[in-house]
Amino acid sequence: MSIWRWVQRLGPILGSIGADPRDVRRIFIDETMVNLGGTPAWIWVAFEPDLRAMLDFHAARAGTR
Repeated sequence: MSIWRWVQRLGPILGSIGADPRDVRRIFIDETMVNLGGTPAWIWVAFEPDLRAMLDFHAARAGTR
């Protein structure tokens, strides 16, 4: 469900971040857990590989939404 929400949210804002929505063909979403000063946190990134453009970024402490 989270990925579906990202795709729905990214569609309308692509033009405002420098990526022309007509040029976006694929959106890859990846996540990783990192340690920030002893506190676990998740980082999510939405990326368009052909344009080499990061479309969105989100970080949250582990256990939060």
